[in-house]
Amino acid sequence: MKILIDIQGCQSDGSRFRGIGRYSLCLVKSLITNHPEHEYILFANKLLFNVSSEFSDFFFDDKYNVTYLNWIAPGPFTDRYNEKGSRYSIAVKIRSYMICQLNVDIVLITSFFEGFIDNSLVDLDFTQKLPPVLTIIYDLIPLLNRQTYLESNPDFKIYYLKKLENLKKFDALLAISESAKREVVENLNIDSNKVFNIVSACDNYPFIENLNNQNITIFDLDQYGPFILYVGAGDPRKNLYRLLEAFSNLPPSLIIRHKIVLAGKLLKEEIYL
Repeated sequence: MKILIDIQGCQSDGSRFRGIGRYSLCLVKSLITNHPEHEYILFANKLLFNVSSEFSDFFFDDKYNVTYLNWIAPGPFTDRYNEKGSRYSIAVKIRSYMICQLNVDIVLITSFFEGFIDNSLVDLDFTQKLPPVLTIIYDLIPLLNRQTYLESNPDFKIYYLKKLENLKKFDALLAISESAKREVVENLNIDSNKVFNIVSACDNYPFIENLNNQNITIFDLDQYGPFILYVGAGDPRKNLYRLLEAFSNLPPSLIIRHKIVLAGKLLKEEIYL
């Protein structure tokens, strides 16, 4: 089977260093490793970060048939809300036409909701003769929390709701959990027979028992004294604002003795929330 995998979920600034990016990367590597009998085309956006080095082991091993293929179209894609004839709509047609010419058996999109804040472009022109198209579904948090994510951001609301409508054109949706599958079926009026729970997994690397921590420590933690560590994103559902507020209300004697350390990947748009 000839499989095309859109890897923008591994490339975008919004996902690359966070859960979706790590999950996408691990999933693609696992597919190739466990099913080397297939041919894989890693379909990358030339306008985004080049992640080809992440897959270099596969390129130089005769056991695998893996190609890293960049697509490019006139950008930037800041006019995605405009009518036909915009750079965005032209790029969608170019990208879709290129996929059609590759004669693949199936297309997997690692993250269909990329593109609101960067030059990701994952939409497709379904009027063209595309092969079966699947995408991974992680959750529907913005839809289930409309006031926080949609009503307060009209541009994102337009973008997100259009994405949800386009999901109905896909041949199948791959949910990472039973909960994610249930969200799709109950809220998007999509046939449950088109939604599959593929079950998310964890990467083995962080749990290697014999890993020598001294070899990966970049700085001396002891010099900072006691601290509270937060590892995560900064979007509203993480409740980071309340964490900082609660810390600021601690007795001065505790604040002096302890620090709060934010170690997650914070986007510029989230810092000012």
